[in-house]
Amino acid sequence: TMDAAQEPLVVFEDEVVVTTVHDLQQLAEPLHTETEDGSVAFARFEGSKENIAPLRQGRKLQMLQPLRPSTTDKDAVSAQTMEYEVAIGTQCGQELLETWATYIEWKEQTSTNGQGVLQLLERCTTQLKALGIYNDEEQFLNIWLKYALRTEDPGDIYNFMNLNEIGIQSATFYEYWANSLERKGAAALADKAYQAGIQRNAQPLDRLKESHRYFQKRLMEGIMAAALAPPAAKPTSATPASRAPLSTVPKPRTGWLPSS
Repeated sequence: TMDAAQEPLVVFEDEVVVTTVHDLQQLAEPLHTETEDGSVAFARFEGSKENIAPLRQGRKLQMLQPLRPSTTDKDAVSAQTMEYEVAIGTQCGQELLETWATYIEWKEQTSTNGQGVLQLLERCTTQLKALGIYNDEEQFLNIWLKYALRTEDPGDIYNFMNLNEIGIQSATFYEYWANSLERKGAAALADKAYQAGIQRNAQPLDRLKESHRYFQKRLMEGIMAAALAPPAAKPTSATPASRAPLSTVPKPRTGWLPSS
């Protein structure tokens, strides 16, 4: 007789053909588990993870949409989108900023491939900048940093922010700006970015000064390494000696990006 685990079954669930009892048992297993901080630890999603855009802070279970949304799911997303759109069209002040921040986070969490997030960030930054009342708000800075990190050259956004005095009272802005310049090999400009933040007394100032000291240490180590390198390995004019190896340049720590 045929083993129960091999007994053929034909079950269609969400376009998945189940042919054995073992497969049916796998379908009954949870798609994911939830970590203590509310993020999702994927299990059966592994096979489709290429369709999910990575997020710096992970994905929240309550915001994660099915990989193959049903008509009902699509309707729910559309309804929620409409609610946000109505809200940002009628609110003002701090309430408007908070709604935009929530809307963007929701879009990041529910978009499995990042589609539409950059456009939403562009709309938000354009609308809120025009109001001219949020430049010193941490949530507004957070939105601009998210925007910068999704563009081809974040440096252009940081320059724009500096010229328009967006987030210039926050040490986080200068850390991201200087880090972007350092990774491009523009050590002198990165140093100026740190110094600008220190001169403006950006907060927390102690952390910014510490970041600047670490930058100077990396710079000196890069110069010394270049000086001690064999003649054939010494940098040419196309590779400045002041540039630290990319492997030694840290990316901004995730914790520095304010949460919405």
